[in-house]
Amino acid sequence: MLAIEYELLLAGGSSPRKAQEDEVVGAQSEKSEERGRPSSSLDDRLATLKRLKEQHLITEEDYQRKKQALLDQL
Repeated sequence: MLAIEYELLLAGGSSPRKAQEDEVVGAQSEKSEERGRPSSSLDDRLATLKRLKEQHLITEEDYQRKKQALLDQL
């Protein structure tokens, strides 16, 4: 399942697990917007990427490369 999530992350897509997380993020986003700090899908993608690295599902090199690619989109 996590390998699929990683492939979808690289492709910029979503997963069933991500859909569940999106529900939680949506609720958090509403709260964040109330405080004037909107949540970003970039934040979600970076968090997912970090989690994959921490679970040793991707290498440090892959993490740094993909993280930089995401940040370059800003």
